[in-house]
Parts: sequence; C-alpha cells; structure tokens
Amino acid sequence: MNDKNIQLVDELMQGIGQTDVWQDEIMNNPLIQQSEKELSAVMEKIRQYAPKELVDQLSDTVSENIAAYEWPAILYGMRVVYAIEDVFRRPSDLSRFLMQRIGEATE
Repeated sequence: MNDKNIQLVDELMQGIGQTDVWQDEIMNNPLIQQSEKELSAVMEKIRQYAPKELVDQLSDTVSENIAAYEWPAILYGMRVVYAIEDVFRRPSDLSRFLMQRIGEATE
C-alpha cells in the first residue's frame, strides 16, 4: 500500500509510542500497574504447571494482544477529541439534537 497518509500516521504512532511521556504513563499508570501485577501472579501460577516454552509463548501472545489495542485506542481518542471540538463549535446544533431526542423520548 502506497498511501502517504497511512505511512505518515504509522511514523507518528511509532513516535508517540517512543516518547518519554508515553513510557512514563505506561510505567506509572495505576490501572496498568494493577493489571500487570495480576497478570504476573497468574503467570507465576501457570509456570508451576506448564512447560517454559508454553509460558513464554503465552506471555508473548498477551503482549502482542495488548499492543494490538494501543494504536486503535490512541487514534480513537484523537477522533473523540476532534468530535468534541466540532460540537463545541456548534452548541446550538447540540441543543437542537438534545431537544429532538428528549421530544422523541416523551412521545
């Protein structure tokens, strides 16, 4: 695929993932840290029963699964920001939409 916009976003996303700010968020976010702690506890239990190769494969697969969510989540967050910005510029449209929705709910 030779889509320059996709190539540009790919480069930007790689850059975002390598910033100190992003790495600091990953390392210090309490929700991420709690999840890591729980995953580590489960992996330790699995290590008692499963061969090392299988545990390593599971660990790699979990990491790849987490990474698969990262870019779509960042892009979705950006999309939400733009949607909010768009609607903030048109508060009357939002008011009309809400009035219509409330009117439909009361009918």
